Amino acid sequence: MREIADTGVPQIFIYETKSKTYARLTNEPGGCTLPSSFKVQRDWRITYVCGVLPYFTMLRANERFQVPTGGAGVTQRIMTELGIHFLILSTTANLQVGSGTTPGNQVYLVNLFKRPATPVAGSTTWFPTQAIPPL
Repeated sequence: MREIADTGVPQIFIYETKSKTYARLTNEPGGCTLPSSFKVQRDWRITYVCGVLPYFTMLRANERFQVPTGGAGVTQRIMTELGIHFLILSTTANLQVGSGTTPGNQVYLVNLFKRPATPVAGSTTWFPTQAIPPL
């Protein structure tokens, strides 16, 4: 098994109970926190915050996305437990108008069908081998 050094920066990992393997989902210099997971059809959506931006990874598909906030604001939390098309987002970004910020955090129900997430670079790294077969 490959050993990972503790860099003191939080990253998002997932553990696959059937194969007893784990994967690193993020490798951000500033770290990522506040993960949440939900099974979406035959895949798992893992949400998290890196810096001040909300992201999610589709685990089996090995795809990473940034949730659109208009490039403004600070995201405090993102949760994925609302089904295929919906996320809950706590942010200072003003999602109603699409730009600017709000004086305090607002909680939004984000419809990914109407406000699609943007694919971004990222690759899940499994240890010691990929546990969940790709789609």
